[in-house]
Amino acid sequence: MSQPVLRLALLASIVALGLLLAGCDCNNGTTPPADGLSDGGLDGKPDLDPNAVRPGMLGRHSALAAHGGKLMASAYESKYGDLVLVSASVGGLSATTVEAVDGVPATTPPSPGDYRDGISDPGDDVGQDTDIVVNADGNPMISYRDLTNRSLKLARRLDGTWSVHTVQKPADDKEVVGRYTSLILVDGKPAIAYLVLNITDGPGRFKSELRWAAANTASPGAGADWAISAIDSGPMTCQNLCAGDEACAIQQDSSTKCEKTSTGCNPQCASTEACIGGACKTILPEVKYTDVPNATGLWPSAVVAGGSPVVLYHDRVQGRLKGASLQGGTWTTAVVQGTGSENVGAFTSAAVDSANTVHVVYQDAARYTLHYVQVDPATLQPKVSEVIDDGVRKDGLHPVGADSATLVDPTGKIRVVYQDTQNTDLLTAVRNGPGSWSPKTANDPDLGRLLKGGAKGYGFYSDLVLDGGKVYGSTFYYDQSANPKGGLELFEVP
Repeated sequence: MSQPVLRLALLASIVALGLLLAGCDCNNGTTPPADGLSDGGLDGKPDLDPNAVRPGMLGRHSALAAHGGKLMASAYESKYGDLVLVSASVGGLSATTVEAVDGVPATTPPSPGDYRDGISDPGDDVGQDTDIVVNADGNPMISYRDLTNRSLKLARRLDGTWSVHTVQKPADDKEVVGRYTSLILVDGKPAIAYLVLNITDGPGRFKSELRWAAANTASPGAGADWAISAIDSGPMTCQNLCAGDEACAIQQDSSTKCEKTSTGCNPQCASTEACIGGACKTILPEVKYTDVPNATGLWPSAVVAGGSPVVLYHDRVQGRLKGASLQGGTWTTAVVQGTGSENVGAFTSAAVDSANTVHVVYQDAARYTLHYVQVDPATLQPKVSEVIDDGVRKDGLHPVGADSATLVDPTGKIRVVYQDTQNTDLLTAVRNGPGSWSPKTANDPDLGRLLKGGAKGYGFYSDLVLDGGKVYGSTFYYDQSANPKGGLELFEVP
């Protein structure tokens, strides 16, 4: 089934291909970064040592948490492939500190002081698909993906010291574990919703699976401390997964399967075909660049409602917004939004109010519009469904709704941030009541919702948190004129 290409997968066509690639930010270590971050010191001040190790482009795959007047963002550092923690006081959001969490090789630090203690050698490539929570003691925990080992990991800080461990490893050399992690605390214990790709599902066939890892202790330190279960699954194509003597052949039922190639086909097969069993069959050729995976379980957003975990997520195979609830140790799934040929549920973000109603914001990936739905956590059925932003502007339709985040503020209002992809602006909206989203000014092409814009490209990997009754946010921006060419920005939402 042909599906519209999601905006996040094609950041390259909007800003630059390098935004997606680890190591694309090649700061040579001699030019101070222009991303609002310290150049490597841990005090938020410039480090003038020319030998200091400075972070490269930092802030992709970021998530935000807050505790006691301090914001803490987990993020991916692109130059070395590190997981880092970026911290700031709410009273001084521009004075950020950068702390290496994982990815620095275990060697003797030559010159302590910068964020990598002077170690410029790369370690494992870690830190994408992050999420972060802070426990009651103010200690952060971060879930993330280890790209080198295709694994799901958790980092936990106690008394200023980080400990990291692998939650789950791949079962074979094709599986990718730990995409799109969503980390929450359930009765004080961490739990993670995450996507696993390329699972072998019979000879030559593959599937994806949305999984749940629940720790049996508040302080897990090894894989044995986690119980892992499947929430939902769906078929995947075999594209890029077949052996050298195989091709990903399309079957009569439109599924795909890795099949051994042969010779003897006459006439010669077309470029879109392969000779299999002496006959030409249509195939999916290997590609160097892959889209957001056509999988079940993208952008999971886990919350606790009525004491039980609920996960909202996107099933891209079916084009649905789906929900799952854990009751009595068993996961129940249901379609929340989407029928027919629709493709809804991208960039899912969920929050819970005091009445245990689940509030969900998502993008219609066919129309590139932003939507809101209230969900009953017991039945997983929608109670209210509204359009937040239809993308209509004075200069025509704008694709909107990517990288959305939502929360319920202390007054009970629903607050949202999201991207106008055409302008690469970060927008904000507030729900004042049924069907009423503000600001909305007819003469303003951005509906009066512009939060971050201008020469920089804003609105990537955005997040929202509450602290001290105020709403704070984080977003990654892209800046072609700077070095590095992007960074993380923390801000207070008006």
